[in-house]
Amino acid sequence: MQMVKKIEKNTKIKQVTNKQVNTNNTSNVRLNQGLNSIKKDTNRKSEVDILLKKEEEKIVELNALQVQLYGKNAVQDYRDMKENRSIEEVIDSISEIKKKYEEYEKIKHKYIHLINTYINFYPVLINKLNEISDKEIILSDKIEEEYIKMLNVYNKLPRLNEGERKIVRYFMFRHKVNIPGKGVKQGYSLSAIPIEKFKEVKSKDIQKLLLEYLILRVAIVEEIIEFKNKELQDKYTKAKNIISRDGKYKPNKIMESYDIELLISLLIDDKYSKYANITLNKKVKLLKQKLDEIIKESGKRTIVEHILNGLISSYHGELSSSNDISNIVDSIIREGNEVSYNVTSLSQWEQDFIDFLYELNYYYYGDKLPKDRKTVNVKVLNKNLMFLRFINTKMRPIIEQINLSEQLREIYGSNLVEKVDTINELSKVAKIKNKDIKAKGKYKSVLKISSKQLDSIIKVYRKCFNKKGSGGKLKKLERGINSLEISDSLKKEIIFFEKNKENILKDIRS
Repeated sequence: MQMVKKIEKNTKIKQVTNKQVNTNNTSNVRLNQGLNSIKKDTNRKSEVDILLKKEEEKIVELNALQVQLYGKNAVQDYRDMKENRSIEEVIDSISEIKKKYEEYEKIKHKYIHLINTYINFYPVLINKLNEISDKEIILSDKIEEEYIKMLNVYNKLPRLNEGERKIVRYFMFRHKVNIPGKGVKQGYSLSAIPIEKFKEVKSKDIQKLLLEYLILRVAIVEEIIEFKNKELQDKYTKAKNIISRDGKYKPNKIMESYDIELLISLLIDDKYSKYANITLNKKVKLLKQKLDEIIKESGKRTIVEHILNGLISSYHGELSSSNDISNIVDSIIREGNEVSYNVTSLSQWEQDFIDFLYELNYYYYGDKLPKDRKTVNVKVLNKNLMFLRFINTKMRPIIEQINLSEQLREIYGSNLVEKVDTINELSKVAKIKNKDIKAKGKYKSVLKISSKQLDSIIKVYRKCFNKKGSGGKLKKLERGINSLEISDSLKKEIIFFEKNKENILKDIRS
């Protein structure tokens, strides 16, 4: 409610200010017209008076804006000038005031944008900071002693980022601005000045002011840090859930100190007589049994071993360049959300294998993540991030390539390479202007179509691919091919090739 009132008040101030600006734009024209007529006259004093009145209006506008931003009295900036000034000096003064107004307007919009962003994403934090800013601060009689104490507290607090520092500044400036007659005094910084400079301040009132704003700064920074810690802990818990597949895998009390290469060797090597002196614990035995079943079900031992060896390489890859836990946790959440393929659309052995990889990673790395992110090992956190990246960037393409190979055999049959090469050649005919295309006989033979059917296919390709621009070409081709009087199987072969051209050519040439 407090924040709503502040926003309403700021809106009203802005409306008033805008009204003043519009009025002043109109008055500028009138002023210039008036000055032209005045200059024809000899009454120099009247001209100065008009300009001084104009200057006063601009000072009031600037003051209202500056108090909104800084809680300072902008009038003080311009009222200590000499009384007798030339017309040129007053005009220069008005110009300077306008420039400062425009500068503060830009700053104000940046603050408003920043606060609105924080309100959208962190409303609870902003409400708390509003309460702190509005709260009356009771000072101790021992001003200097209290200042030293608060300065020590402040110096031990973690540093904030640029946006957070602006938020601190904003809520410090808000403090007392809305209490009549108690704005921040001109010329004194609200920063946490060293005790030596504090002692140099002669006025006790100013010392109290500096202490009050240091107490306020500490309270605001502490609130932001507490909020960040809670938010980071919540994110860290979410990251742990991604690694453990929402708690599907539980911490195992029996942990063996196998290195990852040995662990995977134990799982994939049927002849592990060379590991005769190693006794597999219950968990590793279960993992091995699960992997054996996946290999038996899929019949793809080579592919499975290739992926597991790729996983080892991924674990030994370059760690995240940042040791910032917040960044790593954000990356884990992002990578977890980017597992974009639908697992249920994969074959059963692929689903089982992905699940096995998560369980394997959890056993070796995920299980080592503590509940409290304050005690987390950054290296372990990074390893889990690298596992998710492996699933996204390496595992997915491998599985998709396996599926593509199986689909190719299913769609094109035994003469796979010859048929794909022929369709690939057909897809290039759009660039050939000569209608008398060589190898027509070969095309007809491989695709088992007539000359008329071949010409109709070529016509569709030319119609779709000869025009400038690439938007919607594939859809046009699909519609064109489906409209032809050719077999459904050939339609399927052409459309599937065009949709997967790059991967198909890579697959049959590898």
